[in-house]
Amino acid sequence: MSVPCDETEIRRLLEPHAAYGADGMPCVGREAVATLAQALGLTVKETMIVLLDMDIWPERFRRNQGVFSAKQMARLLSRRVFIAGCGGLGGHVASLLARMGVGGFRLCDPDIFEESNLNRQYFCTEKTLGKPKALVSRDGLLDIASYLDVDAHVIAAAPDNLPTLLQGMDAAIDCLDSVPRKKMLEEAAHTARIPFLHGSVLRDEGFAFLSTSSFQLAAMYPLIPAGTDSSAGQNTAGSRNGLPHGFTAGERACFRKPERFPSLSSGLFGSGNGTLLPCPPLIAIKTKNFIDPRGQPPPPLRTASAFLP
Repeated sequence: MSVPCDETEIRRLLEPHAAYGADGMPCVGREAVATLAQALGLTVKETMIVLLDMDIWPERFRRNQGVFSAKQMARLLSRRVFIAGCGGLGGHVASLLARMGVGGFRLCDPDIFEESNLNRQYFCTEKTLGKPKALVSRDGLLDIASYLDVDAHVIAAAPDNLPTLLQGMDAAIDCLDSVPRKKMLEEAAHTARIPFLHGSVLRDEGFAFLSTSSFQLAAMYPLIPAGTDSSAGQNTAGSRNGLPHGFTAGERACFRKPERFPSLSSGLFGSGNGTLLPCPPLIAIKTKNFIDPRGQPPPPLRTASAFLP
């Protein structure tokens, strides 16, 4: 990216607009960023990356300090992720990543919002009923951050379109509700040489892992082939044929102990100093631990690795 003036001139242009936190770190608000972008002939996103490279924080990301360094935030803004599924899981994932600072998205979902989605799906409202989830989610993300690079596809991910959908992406995030399609996406992500992040939610259980080199889902669901269809009872990751409820001893065979615990910094964010969002490959959380109606204190969070020998 070519910047038309040096750092001294940029700081001079910002001086009337800059504010300083309790730690003395400079930050600038949204309107000041837009003004500077116009002066520099850059987009708002490009301008924020320039500022972060100078260790000047946009106000919208100031609360990220301490979690990310300025260099890591700049790297995050330059990343694009593919999200398959924009419903109960995908909408929340997309909105949180947009607020956190991911700079670009490609969304894929063939479905429309229905009334039964109102109880849990982030971008579903009474006004969006009957509208395509991918398009509504795109508009919702742009309402959160108008500088985002977002394109939406009202189609189902399939072997013939995934190579194109994954072009230019830095990671693929699985928010699908079909095990065969999840396995298909993992295979396509590995073929495209990008990290694959798997997530599943069923009732009071959630499950996620990051895969950068091995086929984790093939080990978890050895009897279910990858593809675009599945028989009844195998579509959700919480079925007895898929991710087991409660992780009983007899079901440990569904998991394979990982050789190492990669972090998102080694995949989505590239290499760099420090570690971003340490993420064990296998994580399972039972949300009912937090809402016990008997008022009992919640037991410790459980991870799948705790059930492995």
